[in-house]
Amino acid sequence: MTTTPSTAVDFDHILQSVGSFGLYQRLILILLAIPSSLISSWVAFAQIFAAASPPHTCFVPRDFVTINMTDEEWKNWTIPKLEDDYFHKTVKFSKCKQFDTEIIDHSIVINKSSIVDCKYGWNYNHDIYDTTIVTDMNLVCYNDFWPAFSLMAFNIGGLFGNFFIGHIADRYVFFNVRNFFTTP
Repeated sequence: MTTTPSTAVDFDHILQSVGSFGLYQRLILILLAIPSSLISSWVAFAQIFAAASPPHTCFVPRDFVTINMTDEEWKNWTIPKLEDDYFHKTVKFSKCKQFDTEIIDHSIVINKSSIVDCKYGWNYNHDIYDTTIVTDMNLVCYNDFWPAFSLMAFNIGGLFGNFFIGHIADRYVFFNVRNFFTTP
């Protein structure tokens, strides 16, 4: 059995016969590649804004109690102040804890010796964002991992999708559709 040595392909000759970067290639670039890149970037980065977590504290109801207090005074009574940072020793209102409260008839009992998780939900600061996924679904405190998890799942799906979708398309997509944008 004899084998023939493979000849090197002269790509310069092939490119000359096909033609240079002409009008058709420019149109494809301007009309398809650039707009699709912009839209893809919006999809990829939209979650960063949609899943923003605004500043928040526990919500402690006071509608049924006729107390002449401002919101800040009510927060001082119902939300403990904890050290926020180990190194800087800043003291801020807790985001996930409140003093133990009990509603009895039309009054509220606040036990400042007992700190518990938020019982009644959260108050969100709406200065920057009116509403986000985090505020709609209360993805804070013990549920704060969900936005990061969904972004991780999206990126892992994109990573594996880039490897496998091309092979699936080559096998199952019709030839005419695949070559629609590449054939002049």
